[in-house]
Amino acid sequence: LQSSRICHTENNENSIKTALCCVTYNENEYIEEFVRYYKNLGIDHIFIYDCNEDNELYEKLYRYLLVEYISIIKWKYVNQIEETLAAYQECYENRLEEYDWCCFFNAYEYLNLYKDSNINEYLNRKMFNNANVILVNNYIIDEKNKYVNKYMRKENRFFKSIVRSG
Repeated sequence: LQSSRICHTENNENSIKTALCCVTYNENEYIEEFVRYYKNLGIDHIFIYDCNEDNELYEKLYRYLLVEYISIIKWKYVNQIEETLAAYQECYENRLEEYDWCCFFNAYEYLNLYKDSNINEYLNRKMFNNANVILVNNYIIDEKNKYVNKYMRKENRFFKSIVRSG
């Protein structure tokens, strides 16, 4: 995924519109927690590519659909990597026109901003003024907030992307 244009935003954290794109498969159990987390973080809209064969996701997230905070796109699951990349590409090319940035995360991944109180504050950092992509290290933690990823080292090569769109 590449952005060929740069969107210029004002230095007002309310001026940034941020979306999140994720692909779900068997994440119905905790999808509502995921949506609430990112709503509280300041994400403006979540595009959920639903690979489940049932409609349980619609039932669990009905109230978010009513206020148009999320969009659920039925997506055929064939191969996890190929389908995830295809869904991300579809989202990037067809759904992000009104958004400045889009986070591409799995439905079980949570962004920890550490110093910033919301996503807009984070994206308004001067270091991102000319950035088209922000790569975020992907670490696995347990329920006690202890890192359990055996690859957690300085040379960690597992990243998630926040991509400039619009």
